[in-house]
Amino acid sequence: MKNNFLQVDYDLLSTTQLHSTQKLFIAYIIGWQRNKLKCRETNNNLATRFGMKYSGIRTLIRELNKFEFFQSIAFDYNESNNTSGHEMMVDESKLKSFLNLGNVSKSDVDIPSEANEETRVCIEESEDEIKMYQTKISSNNKKINSTEAYDIEIDSTKDITSISKVYEEYYLANGNNHNYVKAKVIFDDGDSIICDVIEVKTSNNEKKYIDEAMFESFLKRYLSEKEE
Repeated sequence: MKNNFLQVDYDLLSTTQLHSTQKLFIAYIIGWQRNKLKCRETNNNLATRFGMKYSGIRTLIRELNKFEFFQSIAFDYNESNNTSGHEMMVDESKLKSFLNLGNVSKSDVDIPSEANEETRVCIEESEDEIKMYQTKISSNNKKINSTEAYDIEIDSTKDITSISKVYEEYYLANGNNHNYVKAKVIFDDGDSIICDVIEVKTSNNEKKYIDEAMFESFLKRYLSEKEE
């Protein structure tokens, strides 16, 4: 495609049933289709376009293949560029049904119930909150190295809560007694970092984690507001 911008339909942008990278990837493929072109690219090229690792692209495609609206056909390894690739398609009618109903998938995909709004508030993070976490944690922690020890592994940034209400409830219950543990946090693109986190339970008994850097930032702002 010759366009230098990516158009994301509002229904796709606003859904909480896909993470931000999945939304951009779907929109990217739809852009090809709406220009009457097939999206057929090598994994290396896709990794470059999306600022991801080769393994991250493979994981992303594998996750999207769980959904009925998405289809990919792998093509063989090419010795000239040392990569394989995929031809990818999005069925827009099935995607629309998924966005409206939230129940069109090839296998058991964990989709929050829309009937319980309280649960949605507690267990889902907005895209802005997730991006804020990724930016903050990347600037406050170092990249993982093979010799650095950690206590637990967190395989999704969505398990790191940035909801102020959860922070406030934790602080009011525990004060300054923070039991941090060392965690390896894995990002969507396969990168990972080591950071200190606190394990908490939401009002719906969901296990989440509070990142030290984000909590300290919240606490400074929260106490300042209380003093005013």
